[in-house]
Order: sequence, then C-alpha cells, then structure tokens
Amino acid sequence: GRAPPPPPPGMPPAHGSVDYGNSMSPMSHPGASPMPVPGQSPTWSGAGADLLAPGLGPAGVSLDDGVSLLPNDIEVRVTRGAHNGKSGRVTQAQGADTYTVVLNSGGQIMVADISRRDLEVVAPGKKDQIIIVHGDLVNSTGTLIGVDGTDGIVKMDTTNDIKIVELRSCAKLVRA
Repeated sequence: GRAPPPPPPGMPPAHGSVDYGNSMSPMSHPGASPMPVPGQSPTWSGAGADLLAPGLGPAGVSLDDGVSLLPNDIEVRVTRGAHNGKSGRVTQAQGADTYTVVLNSGGQIMVADISRRDLEVVAPGKKDQIIIVHGDLVNSTGTLIGVDGTDGIVKMDTTNDIKIVELRSCAKLVRA
C-alpha cells in the first residue's frame, strides 16, 4: 500500500495525530520532548482533549468548571439536596468543599452550609455585575455589556477596558 499524500500546508494532519515534521521521535531518545515544526501548529485530539474545554451546566458553570474556590458574593443555585432549586449568595468558604450560602426562597431568608458539588454558578445576564472566576483575569470585576455566543463582552471596573471573556469564566456578583 501507498502512504496517503501529506496534507496541504496549513491543514491539520489526518487522524488527529500530532505532526512533528522531521523532528526526532520521543521514543528514539528517552526524556526528549518532541518539538513542533516552526510555523506549524500541532493538533491534539483523543483522550483528554475534552478537558481543555469543560462543558457548561444548564444554568452556568458546571462541576468541572476549573473553579477551585468560589468567591464570596456570587449567585449560585442549589442542584440537589434539601435546598434543591433554590438560589442564593455565597458568603463564606468553609474549607475547599463547603460554602455558607444565604438562600432566598419565597421571601424567606435562610443560611445553609452546602457542599460545592451541590452548587452551580449562576450565569450572568447582560448588564449584570460579574466577577471572573478562572483564567488570566481571575478575581477581576466588571459589567457584562453584551453576549456573543459563548463569550461575554465585559467593561472592566478598574480600567474601563472592554474585554472578551468566556461566559463560563464569569459569575454573577450579588452584594448584600
């Protein structure tokens, strides 16, 4: 059998492999890191590729959202347990896995300590105050002035700069 022709310049290699051009195989020299050919971008696929872009939950950031510690004063929704379906505001982290949340249900206010796995971050809407919960701008605040697909257009509080930020990186700020 003949080998398939190489892809045209600028096109990713077939079968989701990484194209290292004529560089050394990592197997031919233990401990060596393969280097991509200058000017070409390696393409990655297969197991683990989905870890680069975790999915969104139905109303916001999912459990695999990359947020290790939820900031105070963000809106969350309880997804299971005694307070399932209620929304509230995070007031304090009780370690890495439990949060004190002020819940507002039908005008009644209650405070509960809730496991992180039972909370989802509420996605902000246009004109909401936001805090960025992961990425390069983590802990920065601003106002969501527009939405473009999965991106938010944010006017930053400290600089008044306009930034494009993934919506899944934003949480709705609610102050007491």
